[in-house]
Amino acid sequence: MHTNVEVSVHFWRNELERAAAVIESFRPLVEATCGPEVVACFNLALAQQHVRAQRYRVDAQVLEEHRRSAAAARALGPTTIRDPNESLRRLTLTNLGVVLTWHGDLVEAQEVHEQALASAVRLGSPGARGCVLVELAVNALRRGDVEVV
Repeated sequence: MHTNVEVSVHFWRNELERAAAVIESFRPLVEATCGPEVVACFNLALAQQHVRAQRYRVDAQVLEEHRRSAAAARALGPTTIRDPNESLRRLTLTNLGVVLTWHGDLVEAQEVHEQALASAVRLGSPGARGCVLVELAVNALRRGDVEVV
């Protein structure tokens, strides 16, 4: 948990090299001993740090890291309203949808954002729901679908 907070602080202060160093310092431990929840959080941190370091230019590596992040979160088991991992699933799906939109994969991005929206509804979080709805509107704008926007 301490390293997660440390990565987040560096990430939001735009200290991307320091965030990357922290991530790499605990990679061996995560890969060798941690359970699926920690692996999912690690993959999310790695994906977020890399897309930020790339200045939000989505290449194949960034896309693959976000796919891996979402897959790890999905693998955490069934989704229920009381499931503490639902928030992680929603976040990884939203992030994957964003990078798919930026990459130009608008149909797949739409599908992923709809999954994220269903997750936000299960969470009962108006903030999470609003975040996903904005991304759905951006995707519709990119597709030229004025009615949806």
